[in-house]
Amino acid sequence: MEAVVERGNMQTAWKRVKGNKGAAGVDGMTVEALPAYLREHWPRIKAELLAGRYAPSPVRLVEIPKPGGGLRPLGIPTVLDRLIQQAGYGASCEASSGGNGNALIPVPGT
Repeated sequence: MEAVVERGNMQTAWKRVKGNKGAAGVDGMTVEALPAYLREHWPRIKAELLAGRYAPSPVRLVEIPKPGGGLRPLGIPTVLDRLIQQAGYGASCEASSGGNGNALIPVPGT
């Protein structure tokens, strides 16, 4: 979990979340509002993550049209949960690549 909350990993995750934009989750927080929220709450969130006590928020359920007609459900996580998901993904890719940053890219000779 230390790799997930590492500053460089979190910054990379933030760039992905910010670039993806996306709608607010159940808490109504926008991507633009997250940095200010984190400045105040990051120490607590980080401690919860490291202690295994962090619990993601429920997703916001919306229905989107299907190409052939009808609707399908779509769950939208909070921006904070998207950040933590991206950070976990980045840390797991780094770990599985042995630190060379190429976890999903075949490298000749490896």
